[in-house]
Amino acid sequence: MAACGGPPAGTLRSTTDSKLGFSTPLDPGQDLTVSQIAVENTANRKVVIERIRPLAYTGGARYLGAVVLVPPHIGFSEEVNPRFPSGFFAKWGHRPPYTLDRKGEGAALVLGFRLRGSGFSSFAGIAVDYRENGHEYTASVPLSMRICMPRKKWLGHCPAIPADAIPAPKVTSR
Repeated sequence: MAACGGPPAGTLRSTTDSKLGFSTPLDPGQDLTVSQIAVENTANRKVVIERIRPLAYTGGARYLGAVVLVPPHIGFSEEVNPRFPSGFFAKWGHRPPYTLDRKGEGAALVLGFRLRGSGFSSFAGIAVDYRENGHEYTASVPLSMRICMPRKKWLGHCPAIPADAIPAPKVTSR
């Protein structure tokens, strides 16, 4: 039940409370695909994922968009491809909007970036905008990534985003 007559609490949740940070040195001119099992429907109500976006996004890599992977694969993955989405993600991924129909149904969030320039590109968290029972919400996922370019310059010392810079998972009404 909602306090003070506001909307009821949304039911899409991050699958982890742990703040996950990754970093990788790569070369410009490629597309990077980052995937993580990230959200789960915690009630027997339809949840429509409308948009997926990186939070606190900076740098020269261009965000290409996202796909929802259902059923999700296990764990984190990172791939460098000639385009996004490609391979497995192009075959099994769905561009939003995508509906999770039942309790316990989870989805991996797959984000694509076109690498260009030099220096750092990073994001600190993922936002998932969704609708449920006529209300709009945003769920955040505590996954961060730093991309260091070019690879040769940063190999062995591409620093991850500090855990205190990654927001804790939460659901907010929009």
